[in-house]
Amino acid sequence: MADVADISELQGPEAAERSDSALQANIREKGSNAYYYAHGNRDGVEKIEWDGKEEPRLLRTEAKTEEDKKAREAITTYGWYDDGAKVKIYVDREGIEDLPEDAVTIANDARSATLTIEENGIEYVLLLTPLRAAITEAKIRRKPGKVWITLKKELDSVWATLLEKD
Repeated sequence: MADVADISELQGPEAAERSDSALQANIREKGSNAYYYAHGNRDGVEKIEWDGKEEPRLLRTEAKTEEDKKAREAITTYGWYDDGAKVKIYVDREGIEDLPEDAVTIANDARSATLTIEENGIEYVLLLTPLRAAITEAKIRRKPGKVWITLKKELDSVWATLLEKD
Protein backbone atom coordinates (compact mmCIF):
# COMPACT_ATOMS: atom_id res chain seq x y z
CA MET A 1 0.00 0.00 0.00
CA ALA A 2 1.39 3.40 -0.94
CA ASP A 3 1.72 6.05 1.73
CA VAL A 4 0.96 9.78 1.41
CA ALA A 5 4.51 10.65 0.33
CA ASP A 6 4.36 8.13 -2.52
CA ILE A 7 1.04 9.52 -3.80
CA SER A 8 2.24 13.12 -3.68
CA GLU A 9 5.29 12.16 -5.74
CA LEU A 10 3.03 10.63 -8.40
CA GLN A 11 0.81 13.74 -8.58
CA GLY A 12 3.52 16.39 -8.52
CA PRO A 13 4.75 18.88 -5.95
CA GLU A 14 1.62 21.10 -5.90
CA ALA A 15 -0.56 18.14 -4.84
CA ALA A 16 1.49 17.75 -1.68
CA GLU A 17 0.95 21.45 -0.83
CA ARG A 18 -2.82 21.18 -1.16
CA SER A 19 -4.73 19.35 1.48
CA ASP A 20 -8.09 19.71 -0.31
CA SER A 21 -10.50 16.86 -0.53
CA ALA A 22 -11.40 15.39 -3.92
CA LEU A 23 -14.66 17.32 -3.68
CA GLN A 24 -12.88 20.67 -3.27
CA ALA A 25 -10.37 19.82 -5.98
CA ASN A 26 -13.19 18.98 -8.40
CA ILE A 27 -14.98 22.24 -7.62
CA ARG A 28 -11.77 24.28 -7.95
CA GLU A 29 -10.98 22.68 -11.30
CA LYS A 30 -14.44 22.84 -12.90
CA GLY A 31 -16.15 25.70 -11.03
CA SER A 32 -19.95 25.76 -11.06
CA ASN A 33 -19.94 22.95 -13.66
CA ALA A 34 -18.35 20.54 -11.19
CA TYR A 35 -20.24 17.37 -10.40
CA TYR A 36 -19.95 18.09 -6.68
CA TYR A 37 -20.68 21.85 -6.85
CA ALA A 38 -23.94 21.63 -4.89
CA HIS A 39 -22.20 19.79 -2.04
CA GLY A 40 -19.43 22.33 -1.52
CA ASN A 41 -19.54 25.30 0.82
CA ARG A 42 -20.33 28.46 -1.09
CA ASP A 43 -20.38 32.09 0.03
CA GLY A 44 -23.85 33.49 0.59
CA VAL A 45 -25.47 30.06 1.01
CA GLU A 46 -26.70 29.13 4.46
CA LYS A 47 -25.29 25.82 5.60
CA ILE A 48 -27.74 23.71 7.62
CA GLU A 49 -26.27 20.88 9.63
CA TRP A 50 -28.22 17.67 10.19
CA ASP A 51 -29.01 17.03 13.84
CA GLY A 52 -29.19 13.25 13.39
CA LYS A 53 -32.91 12.98 14.12
CA GLU A 54 -35.39 11.43 11.69
CA GLU A 55 -38.23 13.83 12.48
CA PRO A 56 -38.77 16.87 10.25
CA ARG A 57 -37.68 20.17 11.72
CA LEU A 58 -38.33 23.81 10.99
CA LEU A 59 -35.38 25.34 9.18
CA ARG A 60 -36.50 28.97 9.21
CA THR A 61 -39.52 31.25 9.24
CA GLU A 62 -40.11 34.33 7.14
CA ALA A 63 -42.54 37.15 7.74
CA LYS A 64 -45.29 37.45 5.14
CA THR A 65 -45.84 40.74 3.38
CA GLU A 66 -49.29 42.28 3.10
CA GLU A 67 -49.37 41.14 -0.54
CA ASP A 68 -48.75 37.51 0.54
CA LYS A 69 -51.52 37.69 3.13
CA LYS A 70 -54.23 38.62 0.61
CA ALA A 71 -56.69 35.86 -0.11
CA ARG A 72 -56.97 35.04 -3.82
CA GLU A 73 -59.59 33.15 -5.74
CA ALA A 74 -59.63 32.25 -9.41
CA ILE A 75 -62.47 33.39 -11.64
CA THR A 76 -63.29 30.32 -13.70
CA THR A 77 -66.63 31.23 -15.26
CA TYR A 78 -66.70 33.70 -18.13
CA GLY A 79 -67.98 34.06 -21.67
CA TRP A 80 -66.33 35.43 -24.79
CA TYR A 81 -66.82 36.08 -28.48
CA ASP A 82 -64.79 37.18 -31.48
CA ASP A 83 -65.84 40.66 -32.63
CA GLY A 84 -63.68 41.20 -35.72
CA ALA A 85 -60.67 43.30 -34.72
CA LYS A 86 -61.48 42.72 -31.04
CA VAL A 87 -62.31 39.92 -28.65
CA LYS A 88 -64.89 40.59 -25.95
CA ILE A 89 -64.99 38.71 -22.66
CA TYR A 90 -67.57 39.08 -19.93
CA VAL A 91 -67.62 38.02 -16.30
CA ASP A 92 -70.89 37.97 -14.35
CA ARG A 93 -70.39 39.67 -10.99
CA GLU A 94 -73.23 40.89 -8.78
CA GLY A 95 -72.58 44.29 -7.25
CA ILE A 96 -69.60 45.08 -9.48
CA GLU A 97 -71.03 48.53 -10.20
CA ASP A 98 -70.87 49.42 -6.48
CA LEU A 99 -67.11 48.78 -6.14
CA PRO A 100 -64.64 51.68 -6.35
CA GLU A 101 -62.97 52.29 -9.73
CA ASP A 102 -59.55 51.04 -8.55
CA ALA A 103 -61.04 47.75 -7.28
CA VAL A 104 -61.36 46.43 -10.85
CA THR A 105 -58.15 46.40 -12.90
CA ILE A 106 -56.80 44.83 -16.07
CA ALA A 107 -53.16 44.12 -16.92
CA ASN A 108 -51.89 42.71 -20.18
CA ASP A 109 -48.94 41.93 -22.36
CA ALA A 110 -48.83 40.65 -25.93
CA ARG A 111 -50.18 37.14 -25.17
CA SER A 112 -51.99 37.44 -21.82
CA ALA A 113 -54.53 39.47 -19.88
CA THR A 114 -55.32 39.45 -16.15
CA LEU A 115 -58.51 40.84 -14.63
CA THR A 116 -58.36 41.51 -10.89
CA ILE A 117 -61.39 42.36 -8.76
CA GLU A 118 -60.74 43.31 -5.13
CA GLU A 119 -63.81 42.80 -3.00
CA ASN A 120 -64.15 42.34 0.77
CA GLY A 121 -60.41 41.72 1.23
CA ILE A 122 -60.31 38.99 -1.44
CA GLU A 123 -58.66 39.26 -4.86
CA TYR A 124 -60.66 37.52 -7.57
CA VAL A 125 -58.42 36.88 -10.58
CA LEU A 126 -59.17 35.87 -14.17
CA LEU A 127 -55.92 34.87 -15.87
CA LEU A 128 -56.09 34.50 -19.64
CA THR A 129 -52.83 33.04 -20.88
CA PRO A 130 -51.60 32.17 -23.45
CA LEU A 131 -54.06 33.96 -25.69
CA ARG A 132 -54.75 32.56 -29.16
CA ALA A 133 -52.76 35.39 -30.78
CA ALA A 134 -51.13 38.68 -29.85
CA ILE A 135 -53.10 41.67 -28.57
CA THR A 136 -52.15 45.34 -28.40
CA GLU A 137 -54.55 46.59 -25.75
CA ALA A 138 -56.96 45.51 -23.02
CA LYS A 139 -59.77 47.64 -21.60
CA ILE A 140 -62.52 47.03 -19.05
CA ARG A 141 -66.07 48.36 -18.81
CA ARG A 142 -68.39 47.79 -15.91
CA LYS A 143 -72.10 47.30 -16.42
CA PRO A 144 -74.66 46.33 -13.77
CA GLY A 145 -73.79 42.75 -12.77
CA LYS A 146 -71.02 42.33 -15.41
CA VAL A 147 -67.46 43.26 -16.26
CA TRP A 148 -66.61 43.46 -19.96
CA ILE A 149 -63.03 43.05 -21.15
CA THR A 150 -62.18 44.19 -24.67
CA LEU A 151 -58.94 42.88 -26.17
CA LYS A 152 -57.71 44.60 -29.33
CA LYS A 153 -56.08 42.07 -31.68
CA GLU A 154 -52.69 42.79 -33.18
CA LEU A 155 -53.83 41.20 -36.46
CA ASP A 156 -57.44 41.15 -37.61
CA SER A 157 -58.04 37.39 -37.74
CA VAL A 158 -60.73 34.98 -36.62
CA TRP A 159 -60.18 33.38 -33.21
CA ALA A 160 -61.84 29.96 -33.00
CA THR A 161 -60.62 29.66 -29.40
CA LEU A 162 -59.72 32.29 -26.84
CA LEU A 163 -56.71 30.51 -25.41
CA GLU A 164 -53.98 28.73 -27.33
CA LYS A 165 -54.50 25.44 -25.47
CA ASP A 166 -58.30 25.24 -26.00
